[in-house]
Amino acid sequence: MGQEAGGFRIAAIHLVLKANVPGIDSGRFQELARATKENCPVSKVLNAEITLDARLA
Repeated sequence: MGQEAGGFRIAAIHLVLKANVPGIDSGRFQELARATKENCPVSKVLNAEITLDARLA
């Protein structure tokens, strides 16, 4: 969180996803996680730097 002239703002978000998804391979899982991150409407509204650590359990 950072402070700006008009108040505070969320400048960066680090997401950690650890999932157990039966029947999915690592490549497909990473593809879906990346697409979800890139198309998240909340992330777009916040206009913050988003990083993602996604792994299969």
